[in-house]
Amino acid sequence: PFAASKDRVASVCLDKTSQSCLGKVLAEDELVANITRVCSLIREPPGDPLLVLRRALSQLGATLARFSDGTLRCCAEVVAAGSGAGDGVADEEGASAPASTALALRRLSSAVARLQRFVADGKINDGHCPFKREQQTTIGGENVRKELQNFAQHGSGLAAGKSRKAGKALAKLLRKVERADGSDPPGIPPVNWEMREAMFG
Repeated sequence: PFAASKDRVASVCLDKTSQSCLGKVLAEDELVANITRVCSLIREPPGDPLLVLRRALSQLGATLARFSDGTLRCCAEVVAAGSGAGDGVADEEGASAPASTALALRRLSSAVARLQRFVADGKINDGHCPFKREQQTTIGGENVRKELQNFAQHGSGLAAGKSRKAGKALAKLLRKVERADGSDPPGIPPVNWEMREAMFG
């Protein structure tokens, strides 16, 4: 449900109007460029790793928010105009959209909103957990180190048309974010972002 491919989500709304609408919301070239940039920043941060990670996740959240919200609106417009197929389901604002697409996009929107909130609140950390004896990278207190590395690796393949692995990697990352409760990871001191910005920003 979190696949980073516009055509895959749009396949439920096959009408040409929906395709045109999606192009206006977020051009595919822009989507690919933004995610490729995010993955590059995560893999090879040009500065303090935590500061760069926070900025990269902020860009990722903004890109995914435009994609999911815009796609849901486009599909809703098609169905409302009588040109879409399948059963409709009302979203939070009463709009109608194909049920399967709406469900996937709502879940994506919820996870993205959660990611954006954690980023804005500075609930990002990286350090050695003395209890589990391992290096952790956390978002909202949830260890996402493996998922983040996989996404950074496979997300760069979008430019080469390899969206399946990128989508799966992003899905695993966002599922971890969904489960996060916003607590500080045990054994790792919270980040003082003001001090870090002053020293390394």
